[in-house]
Amino acid sequence: MRKLSPKQYAQAFFDAYKETPQEHAAALIEQFILMLKKKRDMKKAPRILNALHQLINDRDGKMDVSAVSAHKMAPELHSSLAADLSAALKKDVILAASENPQVIGGVRIQIGDTLIDGTVRTQLEKLQSTF
Repeated sequence: MRKLSPKQYAQAFFDAYKETPQEHAAALIEQFILMLKKKRDMKKAPRILNALHQLINDRDGKMDVSAVSAHKMAPELHSSLAADLSAALKKDVILAASENPQVIGGVRIQIGDTLIDGTVRTQLEKLQSTF
């Protein structure tokens, strides 16, 4: 029997859950976990949950985006960046901001598999590599 990928498991669960009455949702979850144990695929559970989260976001027109800056982002900047990204991506952006003093300045934005690195540290490294 062929093994399923985390995305395939997530899609199967997502489709089954949509068709399941709310009063049977807990039983569906329990059966799904038992099936993962039986197939010895419990190690895939974190990736299945990530894929399921992505499916739910896609359904709801949302997108997770992370932003890393040297200092805590001011609330106004956080709101403005989230609004600008939402307009550009045509989805409601859920912006998770974090701090890393090593970036020196600027911001690094992760959108799915795409990285937009506008940090001072990266610019300095690029400048240094040209000499």
